[in-house]
Amino acid sequence: MFKKLIIAGMMLMITIPGFSQDSSKKTVKEKLEKEKEEQIIKEKVIANSKKLENFYKKSMADSVAGLFSSNCHIIREYGEIIESRDLVEDTFKKEFKSDKVISGCKFEPLEIKVYDEIVLEIGVNTISYSRPPDKKLYVEKYNYMFVWKESKSGKYQIRSAMWNLPKKPGS
Repeated sequence: MFKKLIIAGMMLMITIPGFSQDSSKKTVKEKLEKEKEEQIIKEKVIANSKKLENFYKKSMADSVAGLFSSNCHIIREYGEIIESRDLVEDTFKKEFKSDKVISGCKFEPLEIKVYDEIVLEIGVNTISYSRPPDKKLYVEKYNYMFVWKESKSGKYQIRSAMWNLPKKPGS
């Protein structure tokens, strides 16, 4: 009896105006389009993270800063707060002028989540470098979080960022 009631109810829903199988297909279609759009956004963010890697490896402070929005907010690994693209550039210029010889930079996203107006990227950033005169290789792994936002020009830029060194070197 219960099965007949369910079947009758399903048949009734199919005959109700505005409730058809086409509307459920449209929902699936919309869902697929949204997933496709989110995948495209994720690919753009990943491409920008790769650019950040390359700019960092080449010690290009102006290019690193160019991936950040003009009114960005960054919390560095030891609590330093940076609140503009100009300060991002200054910070990285100082870092690149230090005695570090950077040999590698890698961003490995563990999760990228697309929201209405922002994209959240969480992952692990590995930086390798040496210091003269011993040229010993140092490798630091940071947890990072980027909040990407699309600019008026359509490019995704880092609006907020945070790095966290899980363990201070030497401790």
